[in-house]
Amino acid sequence: MVTSEHIWLRVTKRIQSKLPNGEFQTWFSKATLKTLEGDSAVISVPNRFHAIWMMEKYLPAIEECFAKTLKASPKVSFCYEQSTQEPTEDPEGVNPGLDPSLTFEEMQKGKWNRFACSSALRVTEKSSRAYNPLYLFSGPGLGKTHLLHAVGNRIRVENPDAAVRFVPCATFVSECSVYSSKDQYQSFEERLSSLDVLIFDDVHLLRQRTGPQDTLVSLFDSLYSRDRRMVFSADRPVQELEGISKPLRSRLGWGVLAEIGMPDHNGLLGIIKKMGKDNGVHLPEDVVFFLSHASRDFKSLKKNILKIRSYALLKGGQINISVAKSLIKGSNQSKIGIEDIKSVTAGYFNIPIHDLTTGGKKRSHSYPRQVAMYLARKYTDLSFKEIGSSFGNKDHSTVIHAIRKIEQYRDQGKSTTDDLTRIENLIS
Repeated sequence: MVTSEHIWLRVTKRIQSKLPNGEFQTWFSKATLKTLEGDSAVISVPNRFHAIWMMEKYLPAIEECFAKTLKASPKVSFCYEQSTQEPTEDPEGVNPGLDPSLTFEEMQKGKWNRFACSSALRVTEKSSRAYNPLYLFSGPGLGKTHLLHAVGNRIRVENPDAAVRFVPCATFVSECSVYSSKDQYQSFEERLSSLDVLIFDDVHLLRQRTGPQDTLVSLFDSLYSRDRRMVFSADRPVQELEGISKPLRSRLGWGVLAEIGMPDHNGLLGIIKKMGKDNGVHLPEDVVFFLSHASRDFKSLKKNILKIRSYALLKGGQINISVAKSLIKGSNQSKIGIEDIKSVTAGYFNIPIHDLTTGGKKRSHSYPRQVAMYLARKYTDLSFKEIGSSFGNKDHSTVIHAIRKIEQYRDQGKSTTDDLTRIENLIS
């Protein structure tokens, strides 16, 4: 007979192959499979923090490895032994789970997030019923979690006695499991129902989790009936949520839906300059351009600028493109030569390669040349001057002009974006 210990060993072997050994030992060596019944698997871990971390960081990998091991897909939850020294309830007004550094003042703002920011600000006002609930959605790393914290922090500043709680989805799911297993569910639900403001992050992660979804619907109704404020975030519009029940999806759409978009390239360059200035770092134009491509989102951008700031403080030297590239590992810069770029670009536009360097000002020649210069700057370590030399001894101002024209074309229409995507797929 196959035991739960044997199944868990097979599952963790799969996980171990995906993680560094130290990381695996830290988080999985003390985890055990407590129960495996039907479509439910409960993993026991040492404490609440461990449970939350496992939920947030490793849940998809664990579920994938269960599916490969069992040829089935149980829903995974976590449990831990409640310490007698650990309080069963948090005083909501004292421990709201908010990061005080994430405020409206620190939020990067522009036309891409103006409506979301103004809507979030309205939630902090007492007469905000029309904005209840506020549903924020965007791709990862664009600032929706920052905005959630900003709402909570502003409310706490204006009303220190307000019972505000920031609830990551993983924490909510973990607590639903923990308190249910200890017959403390009613107390848990009553505690959340007593809030003045519920701020719920990443509601899309509740997909296919019937129990927690039902709990959230009940909590929503309790808070809404008493005009308590609620803010939710997700990675997509309400109507595109997958695995979320119709009652919950409907309620999430009762108030205001606000998308946080992507800034255009000029907007992104402005953000990078401001972030550098705010951190006391002067960033040359070519470093700003590099960061705009090396950073996937605002989170990685902030991390990259902090790396540069730390270097500047420690070494005391000026920041140039070589320093920036050496500091930022794992960027999307690839080992692609400029001749490769010229060859692929010419082939894509069906022109001879020498037309990229000797061709005149006709758009049939100038546009492909500008595209190739833009890609050369993005994918190689060459300076503007070196790129210009490779294109018939053009000077650096010609290269800068070409790059800016392509950025302009890309931001204004789909045609250039499609051209860039297709060529990049060929060279990468």
